Amino acid sequence: MGGTRFNENGGSSFWAAQNSSSLASAVSYIPEVAWSSNGANLDAGGGGRSTWFAKPSWQTGVPGIPTDGVRDVPDVSLSAAPSNDPYLVCLEGSCAASAGASLRFALVGGTSAAAPSFAGAMALVDQKTGGRQGLANPTLYRLAAAENWASCNASNGSRLPASNCIFNDITAGSNAVPGEAGYGTASATYPAGTGFDLATGLGSINVANLANAWAGGATAPTQAATYYGILNRLSGRCLADSAASLSDGAPMILWDWQSGWEQEWQLVPVDSTYYKLVNRNSGKVLDDSGGSLANGTQMIQWDAWGGANQEWQLIPIDSQNYRIMNKLSGKVLDASGGGTADGTPIIQWDWWGGLNQQWRLKAAQ
Repeated sequence: MGGTRFNENGGSSFWAAQNSSSLASAVSYIPEVAWSSNGANLDAGGGGRSTWFAKPSWQTGVPGIPTDGVRDVPDVSLSAAPSNDPYLVCLEGSCAASAGASLRFALVGGTSAAAPSFAGAMALVDQKTGGRQGLANPTLYRLAAAENWASCNASNGSRLPASNCIFNDITAGSNAVPGEAGYGTASATYPAGTGFDLATGLGSINVANLANAWAGGATAPTQAATYYGILNRLSGRCLADSAASLSDGAPMILWDWQSGWEQEWQLVPVDSTYYKLVNRNSGKVLDDSGGSLANGTQMIQWDAWGGANQEWQLIPIDSQNYRIMNKLSGKVLDASGGGTADGTPIIQWDWWGGLNQQWRLKAAQ
């Protein structure tokens, strides 16, 4: 476990003046940075490269993991800064006010507080899945490999992580302490960064999203020789090359599933995260037209040339359905306007969870 620190930037916008009926006082996610010493105390989160253990097979597939051949830590982090927002703990008699007495709380911090907090999160995963899960790390890194890191920056106070992020990516701060080389400068050892880093690992956890993904996450197929229909959850119709065209630029549309070759797609892995989607009829790939970053751009087919606008990530929603996200734009395949009719354009749009943005794979005959 690594540690983070809440970073309210001196403001109170993340806290309510009065507790809610459930006694909560935070009104939203609070931005986080890596926990490091404030100069008054030699305390910080731990992290770095092992001098004893080789890199495990499951520590892969996530941006930022060093190619150092050794075990890198931490894996994940939670709030741990005792001088900023400590955990309040009451024990036995101090938890209930007796006549003439007051409630008494101890202030607790450090990764010694973050670790049992994550143990509690894993207990919720066990409850959600109905059984013990054993070593958590292989699943943590598999889920992290499907994360859209561009939308999960947890250190940007002006834009909070997307609601579907499992890992809140800590991108600011380091775990440096006074006396360490570079302390107080940009060259401090083990800075936080995009994806995995040696200060906060994969970042902090959205526990509800973790439990839901752990319990129901589909696994993207990896057999490149298999063809699939890509069926929209809202309409049941499939992603198709319009008019069975063999030309670059042919638009993608919805159409009744008939297992025609223009409706079948081969998933060819580019790396551990992304695929090219190759149309069986034309041999061309699904393409974000012109490398557009705009909502509403219609998807087309084009000769494969290796661009990020031709690479797609299949991110599990449940045991059957995926959102299909473009590597360049970060937007997902969408049946335009929630359309269900034959000929509805297939566009890209910001993910918002609509059924018209969800797709399942049906093996072709």
